[in-house]
Amino acid sequence: MGNLVCCATERKKSIVLFDDGPTPTPRVLLDDKPMESVDESKSPPPPVKKGVPVPQPSAEKGEMAKYWHVLLLSCVAYLLLAGSSTFVPAVIMADVGRDLGMSLTQLGSLSSAGAGLKSVLIMFFMGPAIEKFGPHTLINVCIVGQGICNVLLSLQSTPGPYIGIFMANYVFNSFSEQPAFIVLYATYFEQFLAICTTAIACAFSAAGFVLPLLLSPLLVAFGWRTLWNVLAVVTLGLAPFCCCLIRAG
Repeated sequence: MGNLVCCATERKKSIVLFDDGPTPTPRVLLDDKPMESVDESKSPPPPVKKGVPVPQPSAEKGEMAKYWHVLLLSCVAYLLLAGSSTFVPAVIMADVGRDLGMSLTQLGSLSSAGAGLKSVLIMFFMGPAIEKFGPHTLINVCIVGQGICNVLLSLQSTPGPYIGIFMANYVFNSFSEQPAFIVLYATYFEQFLAICTTAIACAFSAAGFVLPLLLSPLLVAFGWRTLWNVLAVVTLGLAPFCCCLIRAG
């Protein structure tokens, strides 16, 4: 009996029998078709979803020093956005009800309806919106939109338009909630992403403490319409800085 040897090369594979003897003579028993080689360099790249830019984590150790302005501006913007739709209506509820002829029950139900709409929009529509437009565009558009709503709210004298603009304010606030900021941070930070996520969550708590404390004296001195205008001026004044500095990292 001879010795069987299976040989495989880059182009073909063969089964060879070596005869016993002083000079082994190879005989090919099976010769398959040439093997197809795969050129990995020509394989197509993996598909990339359109919309949200692919995060490019910074390899630098000084990423916080480089992008600290993004964290600061986004926290201030979120404080204003969340506060003007969540905490300010509770501060001015009694004065608005007295001027527009609405009961506290109606205004409380309006705030509850806005919170419910906000939850639905976040659960079902915020993710697709971030993928389609990106967190940078959403945040900047919502800052401008919510500032305009604040101005329009100060001009209303009847319940109907006030309710409509109030709900639009909640829509803008829904698409500029914490998930949009967290995706935004992922395009800038790698080492400090957890710290940035904690900071944006603390901005919501700060809004609940700072805004009622600062705006209550304005409400007593100038009324609820002036209070909406002050919020609008601060929000719209912040918008150009956010549009210039909060962009793709």
